[in-house]
Amino acid sequence: MKKNDLKRKLLLSLLIGVSITTVTNAAPNVDYLQKKYNISSEEANMRIELQNDVIALSEKLNQANDSDYADMYIQHQPVYKIIVLFADNSDVVLGF
Repeated sequence: MKKNDLKRKLLLSLLIGVSITTVTNAAPNVDYLQKKYNISSEEANMRIELQNDVIALSEKLNQANDSDYADMYIQHQPVYKIIVLFADNSDVVLGF
């Protein structure tokens, strides 16, 4: 595993507040998210499922070595969203 890939996985796991070793064990993560962000178990489960997708997509983009892609992370508050960063922001789309 590349050092940058490990850094990104660690960053994503820290942003959601769980360790990589517990990503496959959703129950403790669901409980944590419910308490931390005052959300339902359904919402917490959805966020954990999306986290796994975000990690997979980030890995694919990193492997593609696309010079336009910089990074991505998960924001939980004030609104839950996935933020994708690009190296060149001259063609920024503010919403989609």
